[in-house]
Amino acid sequence: VAQEGALFLLAPIGARAVGMGQAVSAADLGSEAIWWNPAGLARMTRTEVVVNYSKTVIATGSAVDVVVPAGRAGVLAAAVYLFDPGQQSVTDPTGAIVGSINPRSVVIAASYAATIGSRVNAGVTYKHVEDRLDCSGSCTVPSYAVSTTAFDFGMQVIADPAKRLTLAFAVTNLGFRLQVIDAPQSDPLPTRVHLAAQYTIPAVERVVTDGVLKMGAELVDNIALGNSSLRLGGEFAYKQQYYLRAGLLDGSGDGSRSTVGFGVQRGGIAMDFARAFGGFSTAAGTSPTYVTLRFRF
Repeated sequence: VAQEGALFLLAPIGARAVGMGQAVSAADLGSEAIWWNPAGLARMTRTEVVVNYSKTVIATGSAVDVVVPAGRAGVLAAAVYLFDPGQQSVTDPTGAIVGSINPRSVVIAASYAATIGSRVNAGVTYKHVEDRLDCSGSCTVPSYAVSTTAFDFGMQVIADPAKRLTLAFAVTNLGFRLQVIDAPQSDPLPTRVHLAAQYTIPAVERVVTDGVLKMGAELVDNIALGNSSLRLGGEFAYKQQYYLRAGLLDGSGDGSRSTVGFGVQRGGIAMDFARAFGGFSTAAGTSPTYVTLRFRF
């Protein structure tokens, strides 16, 4: 991972996805699919505006997503994400503050998704990726602002007649190298390949009226296919109004090992909350926290 640039692109976005252990490339995520697998947008029928917020020991993350279904033409979406580690003071040898640095990273995304027949979803996301560091006062590092372009491609296939099993494939952060100093020292983006499946368990519906349990598994690897990790997660929905989520994962961006989450939906308004445990953020005393507020029209 240390040989890649723009590592903020691996930071998870969206409380629902985090609560399910990030095993969501085959899931029906709503607007969060912009950041995980754009194919998941293809069957959306309502306009959606979403605000995502996250807090870890490294940074705060804020994202705004907008999804607009266009009928037979498909589904259009746009989003912006700010990854903000916060302002840091620069001191001299005596400990006096002589300046400050302010690192920030921004992603502007645009997605398109459509159905192919009754069982296949496909989507693509374009990302403008910007990494910058601003300095005021006496600085030990130079200011810079660099940018690059990346794409996400994805597909979902409903694999059985009962429409309980969904298989998915996605490639994320495929793009041009990020150059901060010069071309020989530019860094490749953290491109990832995702293979996933999600299954709706029928036995739960027979036991719990209006209850639906979906379980997912996802294998994630780098573009060289040499460092795979596994994610497992599930979501129990009751009356499509109350949601409980949990997940186990390996190889997450911050080393998290497990997640829990819940959600509540009333009419066109929904709120989701998730926390992750394990990894260096938890070790530093700040378990990563994620909140999503969703409006549907």
